[in-house]
Amino acid sequence: MNFEIFVLMFSFISFIIGISILLYFLYLYEPKELKPSEISEEYLGARISVTGKIIDIIKRERVNYVIITDEIKNFTITIFPDIFKLIEDKIEIGKTVKITGTLSSYRGNLQIILQSQNNIKIIND
Repeated sequence: MNFEIFVLMFSFISFIIGISILLYFLYLYEPKELKPSEISEEYLGARISVTGKIIDIIKRERVNYVIITDEIKNFTITIFPDIFKLIEDKIEIGKTVKITGTLSSYRGNLQIILQSQNNIKIIND
């Protein structure tokens, strides 16, 4: 009987520790909320969320760009054609959007590559 209580207590304590570790890593994985003017190379490789007003949409054959601003600095979101087709009707100049993704650099310019249509939220219409 004592062994059963020991196993039960051990299982319960292991469960509590496991859940605590998962919550800690979930907290670490939450994207950092930034404005375009706050983005810098110190966040390269980090998962971030950036909110800004769309000021330009550049459509090209191989890649599309959405330029957002916080009135201080502009920031580029790179969107490949397959994803762009899924969101094209939702985005337009003047709308405020929140983009979540990994900050990367291409030819010295910081960018987020939109990986999924679920990583863009329209804040206002």
